[in-house]
Amino acid sequence: MNLLPTYATNTQLGTPDYETYLRRFVETVHPAFISWDNYSLLEGEMNDRFYTNLELVRHQSLESKIPFWNIILANSHFNYMEPADSTFRLQVYSTLAYGGAVFSTSPTLLPRGIISVWPPSIILEIAPRLGTCCGASTSKFEPWRPR
Repeated sequence: MNLLPTYATNTQLGTPDYETYLRRFVETVHPAFISWDNYSLLEGEMNDRFYTNLELVRHQSLESKIPFWNIILANSHFNYMEPADSTFRLQVYSTLAYGGAVFSTSPTLLPRGIISVWPPSIILEIAPRLGTCCGASTSKFEPWRPR
């Protein structure tokens, strides 16, 4: 189950704040991990809400003794910018620095709906397979395309 990000409204969360939302989720669902999307590459920079979300989830993760996953922005859509190699790395390494166990890209943006998940133990050994939901390659997919 993938959670909402910190920029969801309290009405969307169904709680007075994000910390309560996380705590209730963990207490009710007893998940094996915490996972959420937070697309914060806007107007040429990383929005602080990305780090706020990492901090709050990290705190809940440590308190609950369960790992967390972060679904990062891999392709532009709506008003989100196309990640450059540097901003892609910024999202990945920030997640790892905050203690993220796994990060992924949205499965709707991957070839043929394949979910791409990268544990830190093999992050440097494998590469993202980024494309569209129909399998067409994008500029992010082509350098990593299986040969």
